[in-house]
Amino acid sequence: MRFLRLVGNIIWFLTIGLGLFLGEIFAGIMSIITIIPIFFGIPGVHFVNAKFVIAPFGKKVVTHFGSAPIRNILSLIFGGFFNAIFATLFGLIFCITIVGIPLGKVLFGVAKLEFAPFHADVVRK
Repeated sequence: MRFLRLVGNIIWFLTIGLGLFLGEIFAGIMSIITIIPIFFGIPGVHFVNAKFVIAPFGKKVVTHFGSAPIRNILSLIFGGFFNAIFATLFGLIFCITIVGIPLGKVLFGVAKLEFAPFHADVVRK
């Protein structure tokens, strides 16, 4: 299983992972530049999400939207919404082919993390 996770993470990084990583870093930097999101901890969430999207195979996202709804909504406003839409659309595109279904499933997990990043847990499968 470790070998499959490694192969999956390599294919992931070469196809979509780098783009998502850069998107998360960009959203975090933009949150820092606008200053207001810093008080809600939004840049830190984007940087944690960037760490997840580098190598997501073998991990599962468990979200708890109700524990911080206002912070989750603010995170959507300050960059999370566009990253979630990006992940969902590319997940649908990848699911068109049989080979891309595992990548599409991971992208749906990334979109789930983008919609509710506060108090979300990334656990090993």
